Amino acid sequence: PLCWRQVEPSDVFESPWTLKPDVLLSFRADGRTDHWFVEIDRGTESPATLAKKLAAYESAWEAGLSMEGVMPRLWWVAVR
Repeated sequence: PLCWRQVEPSDVFESPWTLKPDVLLSFRADGRTDHWFVEIDRGTESPATLAKKLAAYESAWEAGLSMEGVMPRLWWVAVR
């Protein structure tokens, strides 16, 4: 998918890896673009899997992943 991003190695991941958000949203207003990664949890993932996904986003931030010089915000939606 087009929203997946390659991330360089870090303390958490020893080799390059791919961050796989469910969706990437981009909003443009007043000459500025905001980017959001979206994760949607419908109660199908274990707490351990969710913790690993969150650690992946933290690692991407620490590794310097950016779009237009800024790490996209993360919007995590949990539906029951």
